[in-house]
Order: sequence, then structure tokens, then C-alpha cells
Amino acid sequence: MIDPVSKNLTGQFTKEYKAFLSALKNKILSSRMKAALAVNQEIIKLYWYIGQQLIEKQKTSCWGDKLIETLSRDLRNLFPETSGFSQQSLKRMRMFAEYYPNIEFGSQAVTQLPWGHIQLLMLKNNFPTVEEIEAELNDDKANLKN
Repeated sequence: MIDPVSKNLTGQFTKEYKAFLSALKNKILSSRMKAALAVNQEIIKLYWYIGQQLIEKQKTSCWGDKLIETLSRDLRNLFPETSGFSQQSLKRMRMFAEYYPNIEFGSQAVTQLPWGHIQLLMLKNNFPTVEEIEAELNDDKANLKN
């Protein structure tokens, strides 16, 4: 088999190969980014759902504060390889669902932020509006292009 990088009869093969490699590299990077965004959105959906379920169960049951303590322990036992089910994390999921009770996944920018970023905003007690999140995402996209 001929090595396309070392073959350089006219220089054309090398230029063509470099362009081919560059196009594949760009596609791989783009696909990785899309996959990461899709995973992030699923995690945000899951955490919001858990938060909603906690709100409902705490309203309709007599489990009280023991619910979060017990659920945290049981989820960590069921999914030891997964972080994010501490009592503090479950409380943040509930807080997230309380602040965004009618979130529309896929259409609102808040679902595009990483969970860590959302938690930081909640810790600062600074729940951004959808417009503020969209502006921040646009700034991030502009910085990536530069």
C-alpha cells in the first residue's frame, strides 16, 4: 500500500491528502461536540426530572427530609460508578426544578449549560433568565470561533 503522506510526485497528492485529513478532523471534532451537548442535555433533563419528582413526593408523602437522605444513600448504592447523587446534589436538583418548573427541553438555553455551571449560578442565588443564558451561550460561541 502506498503511504499518501510520503508520496509526493507533484505535491498534489500531499495537498489533497492534507485537505482530506483536515476535513475528517473537523467532522470528528464537530461530532464530538454535538455528542457532548446531547449528553449534557440528557443529564440536565434527568436532574430536572429527579428534582420534579422530589418536589411531588415531598408534597404528597409524609417522608419529609428523610426522603432526600434515604434516596441519596440508595441511589449511590445502586449506581456506585455515578457521582451526583449526594444529598446536596439532590437538593440542588429540587432547587433547579423549583426555579424552572415549566422548562421546555431543547428550546431553552438553560438546557444547554453544563450542570456544573447551573449549580454555580444557583449557589450564587443568581438564577439567570432564559435571555441571560442565551447571551452567555452566544458569547461562548463567539469566543470559540476566535
